[in-house]
Amino acid sequence: MITAIQKQRSMMYRANIHHLEKKAQMNNGLINPNEQLQLNYFANPYLLLLPDESILDRLGEIMSNSVLINEKCKLSMTPLFSNNGKLLKIFSDTFIEAQSRGLLTDSFKQQTGMLQLNSYFQDGLPNGFKMIVLNKFIIYLFLLPLAIISFGASANAGLPMIMLAVPVYSISLLPIIAIEAIYLQKSLDLTKGLSVKTAFVSNLVSTIVGVPLTWVILVLIQMLTGGGAAYGIDTFVGKMLAVTWQAPWLIPYESDLHWMILFAGLFLLIPFYFASWWSEFLVSVKMLADTGLSKTDIKLKVRNANLITYSLLAFWPIGWYVVGYVLK
Repeated sequence: MITAIQKQRSMMYRANIHHLEKKAQMNNGLINPNEQLQLNYFANPYLLLLPDESILDRLGEIMSNSVLINEKCKLSMTPLFSNNGKLLKIFSDTFIEAQSRGLLTDSFKQQTGMLQLNSYFQDGLPNGFKMIVLNKFIIYLFLLPLAIISFGASANAGLPMIMLAVPVYSISLLPIIAIEAIYLQKSLDLTKGLSVKTAFVSNLVSTIVGVPLTWVILVLIQMLTGGGAAYGIDTFVGKMLAVTWQAPWLIPYESDLHWMILFAGLFLLIPFYFASWWSEFLVSVKMLADTGLSKTDIKLKVRNANLITYSLLAFWPIGWYVVGYVLK
């Protein structure tokens, strides 16, 4: 049954048709495209009987599904113009109906459809775009030192310690998350869910970004200061430099790699520890912002958690040395 408000809208639409047709007659049959869309809809207002909530939900859903990110990480309106512009016509009709009812207010942004769209464009960048950028960043993180070494290193072969660190950190990730989650829960009086979530996200960031980025910086320092050349390990100083200054990318002293991996691995745990501590601290501060905990407390507890897990990580290079010694 048509309500009084719907009858009033129908009369308004007929009046708008009369106004637009008269305007077209005065302008040699021409009106602008927006007015033509209004004229077409007012002639057949098929959305007239729908309630306001349905109109807003319909409009929000169309807007959420009309934007994509193309392969060049640019926004694309392709869905809106596909199928001979059918979605565009539905969008324009729904928009005109919502506008005629006075529904396009600021509060509309808080409705379900727009909430989804606003989430998609959070911080001005779509989440998909952020993932593409992150993936490319990680790739460049590993390609950069390779390019530098091929360009400026005197030694054309060697052992990039990141190739050993990546599987170690990957295999150890879940135990590390479990240990740090338990420690953070007890020391900061967090709920189990929040402590696990904080430990998981912060360690993921540390493993994907913090440690590889630190290694890249160390490789840059090594190569730019002449650490890509083989200076020999006949002396104590030579041995020390080979597993500290040249630890990021070991020079291929093949008969000595078994003990070099041990000491280089232990040495690299120091900068990796600080990288993990600070990257996890920055993530944890944001994730625990609503708990009322001070930054100092969070920093200290994250530091202690990393001291525990990095002490356990030291068993990896020691284990490699023992296995290498036995198989030698």
